[in-house]
Amino acid sequence: MISRLRYTFREMWASLSRNLTLTVAAVITSTVSLFLFGGTLLIQRAFDNQLKLWTGGVEMIVYVKHGADEAQVKLVESALLSQSTVVESAVYCDEACSLDVAKTLFATDPSALEQLTPQIPSFFKVKPVDQDSSEILR
Repeated sequence: MISRLRYTFREMWASLSRNLTLTVAAVITSTVSLFLFGGTLLIQRAFDNQLKLWTGGVEMIVYVKHGADEAQVKLVESALLSQSTVVESAVYCDEACSLDVAKTLFATDPSALEQLTPQIPSFFKVKPVDQDSSEILR
């Protein structure tokens, strides 16, 4: 068994050393294909990460200033929900929820997360009645 493996590797080495150009081309092709595959996986992960905020038909995010009290948040919520012909729903995400979202979005960039952490704003995820009504809200 070992003699067969030794023979196989010896013949393989002889073939590779005889045709050095083909060997280099095969190594370069393999390297490029692995880089393309890895790049595709990274882009897919980044795209999925960015879409986490925009799931469920959310077209607009309204940020609330850090430190806003409950009365101010209720005022913004009532202003959004009073637009029933334009706004289908407005879901509030408090500062703790916002921090969790930021940790997910900036998992690979701890310096950006450090800058956000002390004064992270809360926000409303606003879902319009239809796609055209998001232009009215702007």
